Amino acid sequence: MSTWSRWLKRANQWRRDRPFWAGLFTLAGGTTILILPANQYTVFALPGVAGLTGFLFGGLIAACGAFLWFLPEQRALLGVATVLLALASFVYSNLGGFLIGMLLSLIGGSLGFAWTRPSPQLTQRGPQTRPTPHPRGLSAPH
Repeated sequence: MSTWSRWLKRANQWRRDRPFWAGLFTLAGGTTILILPANQYTVFALPGVAGLTGFLFGGLIAACGAFLWFLPEQRALLGVATVLLALASFVYSNLGGFLIGMLLSLIGGSLGFAWTRPSPQLTQRGPQTRPTPHPRGLSAPH
């Protein structure tokens, strides 16, 4: 087995053992909300501390995305926190990163909350065999 295939197998196993897509969507949404105020793309001109909410919400959402990858046991709490922060970012942070960051974060938080760890029996078992149907379409007597 080559080094590349071993690395690919380990990466796939790592991805399966955690809510990977939830973390990716959440991280993308958080960075979108975080970057837009940094580049002065604003809907509302908010002076002072009120302008920092984009950095605060974007940073917290991006941190939730990273925590979804590295603390998959806390996925329910992180998913709910991400959804609440994304909804709050709509009001406090330039319409949630012009809706793009908010929608990505909502999808990521929802996926994180809904994710369950695959059972070991399903990952180790081979192809499933289906029971053969009765010739007339009726169930066979027991």
